[in-house]
Amino acid sequence: MPKFDIRNTTYRYYKKEDLEDISKIEQLSINPPWSFKALCEFSECSTSKILVASYDKCVFGYITYSVVLDEIQIANVAVHPDNRRCGIAKNLLKSLYANSKTNGISVITLEVRESNLPAINLYTQLGYREVGRRKNYYKSPTEDAILMNLYL
Repeated sequence: MPKFDIRNTTYRYYKKEDLEDISKIEQLSINPPWSFKALCEFSECSTSKILVASYDKCVFGYITYSVVLDEIQIANVAVHPDNRRCGIAKNLLKSLYANSKTNGISVITLEVRESNLPAINLYTQLGYREVGRRKNYYKSPTEDAILMNLYL
């Protein structure tokens, strides 16, 4: 991956040629990861969106989500391991938030592994609140999912 300056990172909707980079980040970040085929199928659905962080034609992070009426359901937020703790996920989420406010979205929902404290802390910092749990939702290892909402 090229060296980058977060100030020059672009936050935009994905292009088909980004799917390979997105898939690589998915494999390094999500347990269990989506297959490349599943990612392609998701990207072709009319209610599905992918927002990416890119620099110099290279994708460093992304958010996959679905829009249903006035609600966004975040599926995955991931940043390449070499570029974590630089503010990319935070800026992706802020970009999603800004786009949502102007498009009539009233709530953004997500679920997160109870052990993923960095993500939980980030979501809480951005105004998300815990609204419930799904017992034993995740496997390998088995653990609860914390359900979080951000009301706009």
